[in-house]
Amino acid sequence: AAGIRAVAQATFTCAVNATDLIFYTGHSEAAAERFRFTSQNEIGIGGANYGTDGQVLTSGGAGAAAAWEDAGASGSLVLIGTATGASCASTLTVTGLSDTYALYAIAITDFVPDSDGIIPILRLGDSGGVDSGACDYAYHTGKLSAGSASYAADVSAGDTEIWLAGQAVGTTGGEGLGGMLWLNRPAASSGSYPTISGTLMSIDGCTTSRGNTVFGMRNADIAVTQVQILYASGTIQDGAKLSVYGVTN
Repeated sequence: AAGIRAVAQATFTCAVNATDLIFYTGHSEAAAERFRFTSQNEIGIGGANYGTDGQVLTSGGAGAAAAWEDAGASGSLVLIGTATGASCASTLTVTGLSDTYALYAIAITDFVPDSDGIIPILRLGDSGGVDSGACDYAYHTGKLSAGSASYAADVSAGDTEIWLAGQAVGTTGGEGLGGMLWLNRPAASSGSYPTISGTLMSIDGCTTSRGNTVFGMRNADIAVTQVQILYASGTIQDGAKLSVYGVTN
């Protein structure tokens, strides 16, 4: 059984003529409402069920009804936190990471030092604080320049931090550092170490554009709860931003 009905939503007047178009079907039962299109461009599923702002219509698969669901239920980014540089800040730190997500995206923007010639670095931490022991990190940071076809790198098997760029970052207008990193955060005691990888772009004090490929790790099996960026010395200019997102997959 099936049917289509036009149903007035109020008594018609010269100013009121709201009408819904309703579709009915039956499988092994009497026909019932399945879809509704309203005069306000709403779509109802199984009745006057229009979902909420931001939801999307998803398939339930063969033999199952479609439904409204939150957008990005798979493969989306969920903001964990943002730290913004303020006057005389020496570090940017985002906390709140957990084993809810195994992968995190780390976005760095407008990261400019107060003095030329300083190296940007990254550290990780757990509930006990940010780690900066003498052999806590290993990394390989590749260095590329728009002014040269050669490749160089800074490497360490044991250091107090991970270098984000192997060259100094400029301080004047248009200079600074930004880019995207990925943190693979295994659950604590999994036997796997937290790792960092990604690419960044910086402009040095001579306005030369430089690219950096970074991969590194924390040389221990820790439950990462925080990410910190800073310069090897000095402070950060206002407007720098560190944002961390959990990746659903």
